[in-house]
Amino acid sequence: MANHSITCNTVIATVSNSPPLVIGGTATSVKMTVKGSVAGCMVTGQPAVTILSGKLQGTVGSTSNECITLAQPLTGSITIKWKADKATPILQTSSTFAITDVTFGGFAAPWGVSYGEFSLGTSGVTGAFTGGDAGATSSNVSLASQDLVEIVSECAS
Repeated sequence: MANHSITCNTVIATVSNSPPLVIGGTATSVKMTVKGSVAGCMVTGQPAVTILSGKLQGTVGSTSNECITLAQPLTGSITIKWKADKATPILQTSSTFAITDVTFGGFAAPWGVSYGEFSLGTSGVTGAFTGGDAGATSSNVSLASQDLVEIVSECAS
């Protein structure tokens, strides 16, 4: 399934930071542990494959614990372990991608609340679902479950 591509519409994840992110952070090293799941995945390629879900985990590092800007570049990787339908098994059962940076923004919901929006910059994909390209990429746009006011409040505490 290395030649296949995959798109997942649902990602639910948590990040634990050590030390915590704060406004005016002065730490020179931060370890971020990422854990979560993916669902709503559609696979492109032949033969057809059905992915039921996936579990993700990884470790990402930063050179600062400044909450508002989060120092760049980031280093580390995230691996997704795929659960395929038994009728369409896959040989490679995981995909790994390197994390290089993060960009932040806001998403204005129609009900008048602005949520945090971010995209992780990635470099290369190995394992399953590389699209058949040795320089395979991954992309994402994610929304935080908290509104921007709550995110900034948590950074200040």
